[in-house]
Amino acid sequence: SLCEAGERLQTAAEALCALDALAPRSSPGDGEPTPSRRFIWHRLHPKYISWLPARVSPREVLIEGERIVVSDVGVLARDGCVEGEAFRSGVPLAEVSVRGLLVSGHLDVLRRWLRHTSEEKRASRSAFHKAMHQLLVEEAADAALATLRQAPIDSEADEYLDRCLLLATALSRPDEAKRCLQQAELQAKYAIHLSLCAATWKDFFGDDVSARRCLQQAETKADDSVDWPFCAQGWKEVFNDEMSARRCMQQAEAKAGDSWDWRSCAESWKRLFGDDASARRCLQQAENKVDNSADWRSCAQSWKGIFGDDASARRCLREAEAIAEDLLDWRTCADGWHEVLGDIASAERCRHRAKEIKE
Repeated sequence: SLCEAGERLQTAAEALCALDALAPRSSPGDGEPTPSRRFIWHRLHPKYISWLPARVSPREVLIEGERIVVSDVGVLARDGCVEGEAFRSGVPLAEVSVRGLLVSGHLDVLRRWLRHTSEEKRASRSAFHKAMHQLLVEEAADAALATLRQAPIDSEADEYLDRCLLLATALSRPDEAKRCLQQAELQAKYAIHLSLCAATWKDFFGDDVSARRCLQQAETKADDSVDWPFCAQGWKEVFNDEMSARRCMQQAEAKAGDSWDWRSCAESWKRLFGDDASARRCLQQAENKVDNSADWRSCAQSWKGIFGDDASARRCLREAEAIAEDLLDWRTCADGWHEVLGDIASAERCRHRAKEIKE
């Protein structure tokens, strides 16, 4: 499922900014993170960074599913805050990660997001989110630190990693941060967690040895085409090791089975390498593996999201309609027309068809 997958996961001046994002990662030098220092969390390919602002909304992003107004999405992409794109009513929006904002120092955006979040949602989120709210909104650093120290952790690598990043940055507690990172590595079950641990060892503690160890362990845990792109991401983003990253992508393709797998490969080729040819090849394979209307809808989103290709997206949605059989299929088609292309007329036509079947 997508949840499982997520669990195991601009001119010359613009070009220079993009290339700067791929410069070798600096080390603090003394083995301890420097709180005032900023790091790039999502190290995207220069072509992708320069391409993105022209393809998405320049003033609005998605943070954990919520739409937030920002000053310049291009700056967020350059600073390593953007992890992908999504669609809302046909409008492509950059997906920005909380971790990316935190380690890059974009605390103003984080604060805006936290204030935007309802009290009900805050109550359902983790101690990490509560501590961020206390620190950035309530300006209560001691309370935030107490929250992180007292809240239990259910042996989850993600929880340890979140706490590590907050302790190492805004709270300036490097020793505690390192202990959380060690636990994150020990509890890591999937390649995505070990890849993230590698980036944290390298960026915050200048520890190349531990970073390489994590990436090597990530490969031993890689089992399918969901895992291998995270290994590729680790080698490419942490060490700029293109040879190892491409080797991992070859493994991802070798393990690819269904349409979802091939779409994941296509996105990784584009985002990490700026490799349009490989991304197109994988999307064509994804179409060859389509089983249902939902797959065609997802292919439409990939063509639109990766290449801005409205024609191919429209073709895929027509294919989705051609094999639609039941109520769920026609609702899927309607959502595709609405969310991916913003085609209200086609969406309403599909909803009408779904209503006829329901009646």
